[in-house]
Amino acid sequence: MGGIGTPLAFGEVYLALQQKVLDGAENSPALYWTSKHWEVSKVYSLTEQFWSVSAFLANKKWWDGLPKDIQAEMVGRARRPRSTSWTPTSPWKTRPSAS
Repeated sequence: MGGIGTPLAFGEVYLALQQKVLDGAENSPALYWTSKHWEVSKVYSLTEQFWSVSAFLANKKWWDGLPKDIQAEMVGRARRPRSTSWTPTSPWKTRPSAS
């Protein structure tokens, strides 16, 4: 591939991609979609190099007020491995055409 890393303020990446100042950018799937880089990028490589850890936090009073079946469902889903709790969706399967 032969790329050379170029530091750039995130707010400038979209315009730099659009004007071909940058050939590509490294972003997580969520950031790629929400920052609309798909509008100015021809390709997205789903390399799965981005891993996020999310803490599940709740106020004890609120938690204790939930029905036990809801608590059990939430705990069960929080403990499921990534491979069964997350699957790619629209950003790369139904990506609009880049202009």
